[in-house]
Amino acid sequence: MSRAVLIGLEALLLIGLWLGLPLLRPAATSALPPGSSGLRLGESGVVEVLRLKVPDAQRSCWSQAEALSWDPWLRQQAGYRGRELLWDAKRQEGVLLIGWSRQADWDAIPTAQLEALQAHFEAEARRCLALEEGAANPFPLLSSGALLPER
Repeated sequence: MSRAVLIGLEALLLIGLWLGLPLLRPAATSALPPGSSGLRLGESGVVEVLRLKVPDAQRSCWSQAEALSWDPWLRQQAGYRGRELLWDAKRQEGVLLIGWSRQADWDAIPTAQLEALQAHFEAEARRCLALEEGAANPFPLLSSGALLPER
């Protein structure tokens, strides 16, 4: 199968997951309480899509590192509308769907802040996995992109 077909199928899968997830839980409230998840987009919403290499044996450390780094920081960002952490057992990958009210909210975050948070995430992951401080990122980014809701 060609790379273009695989990418297209992957995009359809992610869109299907994103559209179907709200059907699996009660309707979201207007506020995002601590510990909750779910995407609630505005009229011009956008979903950031990230894929990471996450082996099954390391899933709990991935989740813990996310909770200690990205989660509290994201909750303080203007335009943040929730996120979903998903895991693909067949590919041994984590998929993050991060909702933003507007593309401009996502784009306004300084690169230096993102780099600092990523370093914090990697340090938490290394600590959980008992890896040396200088070890490579245990959950490398495989791809990133954006999805727009169909209106």
